[in-house]
Amino acid sequence: MGANKTTLEDLYREILVAIGEDPGREGLVRTPHRVAEAIRFLTSGYREDPNKLINEACFTQETDSMIIVKDIELYSLCEHHMLPFYGRCHIGYIADGIVFAAFESATGRIGDAAIEQLITAYEKALAAYPDPDRRHRIEHCGFSTPAQHERMVKAGIYPCPQQVFIHDFGDARFDLLFSRFGVMFFADPLAAFRNLHRACAPRARMLFCCWQSSMLNDWIRLPMQAALRHVPAPPAPDPDAPGPFAFADRARVTTLLQDAGFSDIDLQPLQLDLCFAEAPTLAEAVAMLLQVGPVGTLLAAHDDATRARAHEDICSALGHHYSNGKLLLPGAIWLVTGTRGQA
Repeated sequence: MGANKTTLEDLYREILVAIGEDPGREGLVRTPHRVAEAIRFLTSGYREDPNKLINEACFTQETDSMIIVKDIELYSLCEHHMLPFYGRCHIGYIADGIVFAAFESATGRIGDAAIEQLITAYEKALAAYPDPDRRHRIEHCGFSTPAQHERMVKAGIYPCPQQVFIHDFGDARFDLLFSRFGVMFFADPLAAFRNLHRACAPRARMLFCCWQSSMLNDWIRLPMQAALRHVPAPPAPDPDAPGPFAFADRARVTTLLQDAGFSDIDLQPLQLDLCFAEAPTLAEAVAMLLQVGPVGTLLAAHDDATRARAHEDICSALGHHYSNGKLLLPGAIWLVTGTRGQA
């Protein structure tokens, strides 16, 4: 169902009044119209035809390899705060004689529906392929995106995983649990992992990665040291509170997973250089790095001049990590594995 532009404009005019603004003020007269147009664009995925997106661009190729379509621009809204998120996403699928032309961009539905929309577009387009002998030949379609909420991290709000500890998985039983830097944000990790344990099939495997201590991760340690030369230190965080380093303590993670019912728990340390930003200049790369994490949140509370001085100092601290347009910084990670057991 399409969004009614007139209704949207009226609603945003009411919002302006509700927050104490005058929608008749010169700078706001056209704001309800502009916001309505923006919302229609960001949610245009509800009105997209997947077949038109592919535009019959299915080609016969003698391959059964993994095809990865990278860097599809993605624009949508988060379903929790209705704030924009944007970025690039990647889709991978195992081809069996057919490959698709790549999407250049996509405007999504709200929240997780945006992810489902992109995968469904590929699946539906193949199902509608005119050669009946070549339909339904796509397998194991997967999706990955580094897209982020716009400005949420500057407000100190981290993107949170679904409420896993209360989600009803029904009769579903999974053979593999996998997470890439997501489980540290569980509001109630013990309840979440117990719920996931119940949804596992016997002998199901669990694998996730999480950060080790912040002191071992230069992507946070070095910028924070430079920033603290210009702003007061923030209050010491609760080490067990949801956040990027909530699972830094090996003993805590092991006990947590055992209490949730998992066995064969193993944490392997991994240290490697990670690309945290790609940009034409060091200053732009550092600005991208500071869009996420506690350093950016800390600096957001201060004036422009203070932020500029801190930014310059951070650039100096990270200069030797920037090369060929990439900001590469050492990261210390736990690779965590476990099993459900047979019961």
